[in-house]
Amino acid sequence: SGVIHAGLYYPHTSLKSMLCVRGRKMLYNYCKERGVAHRKCGKLIVATNNKQIEVLEGLKGKAEMAGVTDLKWMTGEEVTLMEKDVKCVKALLSPSTGIVDVHALMSAIQVDCESSGVMFAFNTTVLSGKPQTLASNSSIVLTCNNNFNLECSTVINCAGLAAHTVARSIIPSNVPL
Repeated sequence: SGVIHAGLYYPHTSLKSMLCVRGRKMLYNYCKERGVAHRKCGKLIVATNNKQIEVLEGLKGKAEMAGVTDLKWMTGEEVTLMEKDVKCVKALLSPSTGIVDVHALMSAIQVDCESSGVMFAFNTTVLSGKPQTLASNSSIVLTCNNNFNLECSTVINCAGLAAHTVARSIIPSNVPL
């Protein structure tokens, strides 16, 4: 999506929360080191009436328990000075939320991975997979479209909404995903 999330919304005990808070810091550092365009532009979460302030207070408490320590309260007037078309009674500013050039980020990651021996198989459909064990070596042989087989020690399934279909084509149906 191009959004660098601060980690506001997840339960503080969840892996998602931990990875989001830690990953945000790592991502900003990575982008800076690799020259990937990004901006720590912040985000406003607004309350348009007094009842919604309670919701923001709960959100702030949850975020702080998760390690998000930079949230700041803003008055409606302060928000309007910052964003003239936004009208609210109060808001939380999340200054560590940002945006990143996703294509530049993926290109940088690809270069780093390939320099470490990773092979990408873009525009390739995984049809099935079969675990192989030979002596002390385990691998997975993927059967792909275009009569293409790929033997690998690690598979990273980045199939998005189809990830479960790809996983199920490799993992037997009696094994839970």
